[in-house]
Amino acid sequence: MRAMLNDFATRCFRDVADSDYILARMALRARLVPQFLWSSLQAVEKYLKAILLYNRTPSAQATHGVSGLLAKVENIAALRLQISASTREFVEYLDMYGKFRYLEVSYHGGGLKLVSLDRAVWDIRRYCTVLNYSLTKRDGTSIPMLERELRCIEESEKNLRFKWFEGEIERIAANRKHPARPGLIWNNLYFGARKRRAVRVVDWFSSVNSPLALHPGLFAEVRKYVFLPKEMIREFEKVMAKHAARERIRNSSYDRVL
Repeated sequence: MRAMLNDFATRCFRDVADSDYILARMALRARLVPQFLWSSLQAVEKYLKAILLYNRTPSAQATHGVSGLLAKVENIAALRLQISASTREFVEYLDMYGKFRYLEVSYHGGGLKLVSLDRAVWDIRRYCTVLNYSLTKRDGTSIPMLERELRCIEESEKNLRFKWFEGEIERIAANRKHPARPGLIWNNLYFGARKRRAVRVVDWFSSVNSPLALHPGLFAEVRKYVFLPKEMIREFEKVMAKHAARERIRNSSYDRVL
């Protein structure tokens, strides 16, 4: 059962996350920001869920909130999770914009987000394997390997081409005929066929305002016909309450002037 659970974590979470990650890179290269956001969120979410399952930490609630999942992973004291400040910022960015797929909220993105995504996947994916295991010697004695594995992770900043395991990313990078390979290795500092000291990324920026952000009064009417997530409804109710309060203050000030 232990081996089957680890296989589930690998095939259903980590391997699928690898594909989501490549799809996110391809979407951003095509400047399709909403698709980049959703695929990035899916990738990071599955990587974190894989880590939780490898370490037998329950996470059975349905969620796309990656900040909460990251907090659960950080609570696994034995892992001594080390991630960069840019990865934390990127996770918060995905939490804010990634889960909205229908332009319910405004969004923004740009060329440099590619580097943020690559760094986040590099940081998190290093822990997406069984780290807390033991090897048995011929004489029957057991050698715990967790500390050795964690030292390898902590020293990996010196060599960004360090191979942790043979996952989908490694298999695709090694296969020059794989149709997803160009999307994976394009301007990729962390994953690819060769070691790079730097990559050249075009710095472009795109932002789009949601119809509900432009016209908050539309919210109540849209709710009559369209399903909206509970979290979004709560946020918009707060926005509408603030908007109504500002209107009351403005009208009161206008009456005093008259």
